[in-house]
Amino acid sequence: MNAFTPVSKDQFYRFIETRRDERYEYEGGLIVQQMAGGTRRHSEIAARIVRSWADQLSRIDWVVLNERGIETPDRVRFADVVVEPSDEPDDSLASTRPVVIVEVLSPSSRAYDLKIKPTEYLGIASLDAYVVASQTEPAVRYWLRGADGTFSVEPIEIEGLDQRLILACRPFTVTLDLAVIYNGLYRPSAG
Repeated sequence: MNAFTPVSKDQFYRFIETRRDERYEYEGGLIVQQMAGGTRRHSEIAARIVRSWADQLSRIDWVVLNERGIETPDRVRFADVVVEPSDEPDDSLASTRPVVIVEVLSPSSRAYDLKIKPTEYLGIASLDAYVVASQTEPAVRYWLRGADGTFSVEPIEIEGLDQRLILACRPFTVTLDLAVIYNGLYRPSAG
């Protein structure tokens, strides 16, 4: 496949099924290779979020997944954590109805996660919250859909091991204690 030849989403999905050990995203008809994997801390933060929310949500109605594709009209991104309805097809490679999306911030993904992805993700009708978790300190930024159906322009930020994120989504409410996510990972510098 020529790197500059536009492809459909179906062609993209067939392409990535043969390359499970590599990471690609779909951007406006092109297949774009991404950095594969992240740091151990990155993976641990994502795994702790998955465990926390999986314990809070009904497994009959909701699934909490990591490294899940997210479909927007002309893109397919792969998010670190996704909460989606349990009735999504088992063989699907991307979520079409995510309710919560989480990205764990990496130095290489900072601009994408904080500037580009919000403009893409916040347009998804089913989405109620987009969360960006820091890797270097116990802090999260998040956009939450308000009662009027719109998202705030700027994210809300909370930080500190004593803080709790409460996401009151349309179909459910989940919480995230920063101490549970960051305990043992973040050690304040002596000062």
